[in-house]
Amino acid sequence: MILATLERLRSRFDFDLILVENTPHAEAMKLYRSADLAIDQILAGWYGGFAVELMAMGKPVAAFIREEDRSFVPPSMWNEMPVLRIDERTLENDLAVILADPQALVAAGERSRAYVERWHDPLKSARALTAIYRDPKAPLVLGC
Repeated sequence: MILATLERLRSRFDFDLILVENTPHAEAMKLYRSADLAIDQILAGWYGGFAVELMAMGKPVAAFIREEDRSFVPPSMWNEMPVLRIDERTLENDLAVILADPQALVAAGERSRAYVERWHDPLKSARALTAIYRDPKAPLVLGC
């Protein structure tokens, strides 16, 4: 779906598509560092480890974020989330909006790095999960 949509958008926008598959890790990391945008997924409803890694590099990430999951994360985490929202039902328009504003990508990348530092710090995540393992009713406490 993503590839077909990007092919349709080629006539309206100038971009290089780099599909990173079956690539040695060092080469993949080099490609990621050169990217202006990463697209994570459009079906799962949340961003994954790939998105976190790219956001840690200061790269903007696009993904489908399920609105219904808002109640499962701290409100400030939801509000600060820099993931550019895309949806399979409106994918062509969503990607067109993203591609039409390259300056917004730079700003999203800057927010991405700060977001990962705050919400995906491995020590804070380990403490939060340990608390939940000890008491499943404990709140998820990640940010500073």
